[in-house]
Amino acid sequence: MRYPDNEYGALLVSPHPDDAELGCAYLLGSSSTVLCLSAATTGRAAEAVLGAKAAGCDLIQRHLEDGRLGEDMPLLIAAIEWGIEQTRARIVAGPPLLDEHQDHRAVAHAIRSATRRSALTVVEYETPSTPPEWAPDTIVPLAEESLTRQLDAVAEHTSQAGHPYVEPGALRARSERWAHRIGHARAEAYRTVRRATL
Repeated sequence: MRYPDNEYGALLVSPHPDDAELGCAYLLGSSSTVLCLSAATTGRAAEAVLGAKAAGCDLIQRHLEDGRLGEDMPLLIAAIEWGIEQTRARIVAGPPLLDEHQDHRAVAHAIRSATRRSALTVVEYETPSTPPEWAPDTIVPLAEESLTRQLDAVAEHTSQAGHPYVEPGALRARSERWAHRIGHARAEAYRTVRRATL
């Protein structure tokens, strides 16, 4: 099963500057926009620009406070609604509701609220803080080009160097783990929250 290709692309909602690049190799590219919600420091904001460029995506930054994204839920929801309006996206991707990071959980809740009256496909992508009980329902094959684009984009987030989850070997191993389920060399997992209604 594949997510529908469409002229509007995807809005990749990224709580922090590297989340979308880490979780959305399949959706990275010229038809997608990264909405980075928390890039409060100058260095991280610059990394977000470089990461999106390497991913081939457009970028929208909202400078909300790292670690406190859930403290003003109306503001968070409004930022996501604005991103949808600006991009005319038909797919919205964000972190899982089960995520162990408080900012990621807040964004997952906000996406559901922001899209509740929209005819959009909404999916969850895997993050480094996604727990083992997360159950994806769609595993998509990844071209080597997509994985390379992801690795190049993640490499631009130099402030995160040293974290095991940003290492190329770890990202490649994750893609191979999902690939075993569908008989491909590389793959990526998503969980469908809502499918588009036409």
